[in-house]
Amino acid sequence: MRGTLETIVGAMFAGKTSELLKRILWAKHQDKNILVIKSKIDNRYSEELISTHNNLSHECFPMENWQKVKSKFTINKKNYDVLFLDEIQFMDTKETIEIIEGFLTQGIDVV
Repeated sequence: MRGTLETIVGAMFAGKTSELLKRILWAKHQDKNILVIKSKIDNRYSEELISTHNNLSHECFPMENWQKVKSKFTINKKNYDVLFLDEIQFMDTKETIEIIEGFLTQGIDVV
C-alpha cells in the first residue's frame, strides 16, 4: 500500500513545528517506527532537536544531504512507518521530491 504525504504549512510563528511534534507524539503512542529529520541549516535552538518557540522539542537527525541520510539509516517499510521532515524548504528540492516519492512508493508515510 502506498504511503501518505501530509504537509503542514503556515506563516512564521503559526505553530507548524508544534503541529509536527503533536503528530510525532501520536505516531509514537501508536508504536510506529519513526525517523525525524531536519535540515542542518536550521540550528536556531539545537542542531539535533526540532524545537518550538515555547521550548517543546524532539530529537532528530540534522541532515546535510540525502546521501548522508541514506548512509546512516536504512529507510524502508521494515524499519520505518513514518518519516517526519522539519524545515523541508532548506533541503534540495528536486532530490527531496524524488526521495519522498520513493518512500511513498515503499508504503512509508511522510509528514
